[in-house]
Amino acid sequence: MNVTDKLNNLALFLEMSLPKVSIIVPVFNAEQYLTDCVNSVIAQSYSDWELLLVDDGSTDESYRLCQCFSEKDERIIAIHQNNQGVSAARNLGLVMSRGEYVCFLDSDDYWFRSEVLSTLVGLADGKNLDIIRGEHICVEDGALADMQYQQTDNDDIKCELLSSQEFFNRAIHHDFFVPLSLFRKKIIAVKFDIRRRYLEDMLFYSQILSNDLVCGYLPHFAFYAYRKRDGSITNSHEIRLLADSFSICYEFIALSERVLNRPIFKDFIYYSYYVYHETVRTLASDPYFNRREVLIEEFAVEKLRKTLIKKMPFSMGIFSIYYPVRLLTVILRFRILLVFFVKKLFNKFGYVKSK
Repeated sequence: MNVTDKLNNLALFLEMSLPKVSIIVPVFNAEQYLTDCVNSVIAQSYSDWELLLVDDGSTDESYRLCQCFSEKDERIIAIHQNNQGVSAARNLGLVMSRGEYVCFLDSDDYWFRSEVLSTLVGLADGKNLDIIRGEHICVEDGALADMQYQQTDNDDIKCELLSSQEFFNRAIHHDFFVPLSLFRKKIIAVKFDIRRRYLEDMLFYSQILSNDLVCGYLPHFAFYAYRKRDGSITNSHEIRLLADSFSICYEFIALSERVLNRPIFKDFIYYSYYVYHETVRTLASDPYFNRREVLIEEFAVEKLRKTLIKKMPFSMGIFSIYYPVRLLTVILRFRILLVFFVKKLFNKFGYVKSK
């Protein structure tokens, strides 16, 4: 056997020893939920995986639990870093991952089917997909999904084959939740933005889908149990969240300029308007309204408004009849005052129930 043959055999051996799938779980003070999360992976019928538990400087017993799981199962790897946030933990997991495919799972959530990986990997391999996505259910904190570990016949699962733009509209459709997707690792040329506390999944998905990919969507395959928790960042009122929302408008503008001659261009332009509109509407709500003048100045909302107006000619024709109303958000300087006034008026006369 010559040197070339030996090297080829070594490469083949190393390839065979690598896991097919890397599952990345960022962990921070999750001792109450972590066991459900990890057990849902261990319960998978598909066994060729590695589980990367990335502890992000937890102050409870989370990292000790990670180490215990690692000692019991050699496929589980416990990693520790100083507290830097969920995006930094996911990025470290990506760097450490060895699988052909990568997926993410939040430490307070879990999979409620035992054939999650066999389904997603089987379809990704069989149809040569770059991304495949299923769906989720919401469960109350402290509850478990009724369909826990239910078996499904893969032949009954309908997989829609989509382009990047079709996936962006059909599969994501405003729900930018990264843990619902399995990614072929080689397509991930970006990192999660560690400066963000909000909408980091939206930016990550959009950057990846700015490339021409072969995507799959399983609209009837719900596998992910998402716990609804009052203390989660999406349920909190923080000024930082407004800053992240306004700034991502510029990210969509930049992405649109990268894909000028492709169909997804119009979708990126749309989302720059959509996020602006929703954030301005939030700025008109009670937690922020009394500080609106300071916040408008701090976030340079007027500058962003003028930037979006310049982009407006490129977006004509991409909206349904409802969306020109949203464009008025950009045109009207006093939209925040108008939204607030109308909302208060409706509440006063009982047209809108107070939450």
